[in-house]
Amino acid sequence: MRRLAIAAAVLCALAGTARANPCDDVPGSGPARVPLSDTGLDIARPVCPETSAMVDFRGLALIDTPGFYGTLASSMFVGLRAGDERLELEGGLRAVDFRFAQNAVVTAHAFAVGPVYLALTHAHPARMFGRDAIWSWTWRLDLPATNRGYHVTTSAAALSAQALVPMTRHLRLLGRVAAFGWAAAPVDAPDGRGALSASSDVDWQPWRRLALTGGAEVQGGWYGLGLDHVLARGGLRLHLGGYRLELGVAAPLLGTERTNLVVLLGFARVP
Repeated sequence: MRRLAIAAAVLCALAGTARANPCDDVPGSGPARVPLSDTGLDIARPVCPETSAMVDFRGLALIDTPGFYGTLASSMFVGLRAGDERLELEGGLRAVDFRFAQNAVVTAHAFAVGPVYLALTHAHPARMFGRDAIWSWTWRLDLPATNRGYHVTTSAAALSAQALVPMTRHLRLLGRVAAFGWAAAPVDAPDGRGALSASSDVDWQPWRRLALTGGAEVQGGWYGLGLDHVLARGGLRLHLGGYRLELGVAAPLLGTERTNLVVLLGFARVP
């Protein structure tokens, strides 16, 4: 009996020190997924791995007045994720992109398909601000020659790290840093771009099925050595049975970026 009592005490002690998994209470938690990049290279992702099938619709407006000079674009992205508590594999593509552009003398429109991308995410438990937290890193690769919107061979890659810290039962802090690279290989003049970004967001979940997010992002390097943008973004996630509806909006406030507004509407089937 004494040995059983000692064993039970040890098990209780271990259980008391076991680290809670924040992913159990916040499915899909992450910043509003509103990419400025045409191909979605810079899209934010949930901190926690998941298994899901996704369809995203994105709209973009770049309007310069007086007069009308600008671009209106709409895209559809599809993807599949397969994961467990720690690891996730993702594959997807930009299924179609339609773009309308106009200036003082020219009006044009164009369609594009691709790229196909692959991504790997790995999550790690952590202690942040004295609380049980989770962080993950994600590596994404846009496969060469799968973007049919260009007449040259292109490829792109992104590496990001994102973290989630529960502050209260309903409130969570989110942070993300990311690096992006893009390369094109025309015969006469190879081209490339790169950027670094950092962002912080708040995730408020007043009910189990509803979450609201808001935050800001700063990025530099894509258009040169200066500031690409400081943007404000917000969104909501609504869980209905095995489905998730997402709405995100972002607007650059400062920097070289000329886009006025980006909106994303996403649907996901989550088993």
